[in-house]
Amino acid sequence: MRPRRLPGAQALTRAAAGLLVGALATLWLGCSSNMPVLSSGRVPATLSPDRLAAPAAGLDGTDPSRRVVRIEPDPQRDEEVHSLLRAALDGLRSGEIQPALDLLMQAQSIEGWTQSEHAPAVLFWTGHSYDQLGERFAAMGAFRRITIQYPRSAFAERATRRLRELRSRSPQASGPQR
Repeated sequence: MRPRRLPGAQALTRAAAGLLVGALATLWLGCSSNMPVLSSGRVPATLSPDRLAAPAAGLDGTDPSRRVVRIEPDPQRDEEVHSLLRAALDGLRSGEIQPALDLLMQAQSIEGWTQSEHAPAVLFWTGHSYDQLGERFAAMGAFRRITIQYPRSAFAERATRRLRELRSRSPQASGPQR
């Protein structure tokens, strides 16, 4: 005798699989990765499956997000990152937070973006965007990453202040900022 399928079981299975992927991504990538997992447990749409398969540690066994990054100029890459950053800032100024965050995440998908002179700014405004959307822990991850990877950048002190502010804010007060 075959087991009887319950109505909606397929949708429930898909939802459970989505939660499992989110939990695994959280454990695997953590908030120090290039692509943070949202505090809601949802994986950002820009997180591709191949990124889930990539280990977070470098070839030498160290976590690349836990060390200072050396800025290495590459005019083509830097212009591409800067162009996306400018477009994201325009979006933030006009109140279009999610499209601006999508542009910032696109900048973070560029090969070698962490060595760009614009990387600290991309991370700072990513954290700001997450904060505006009420994603407190994702915001804290972006700000923390600046303080670790770019401690001498112009954004490090601002990121430290924002971290202090976010830590002091109660979790109930972490809804979308208007």
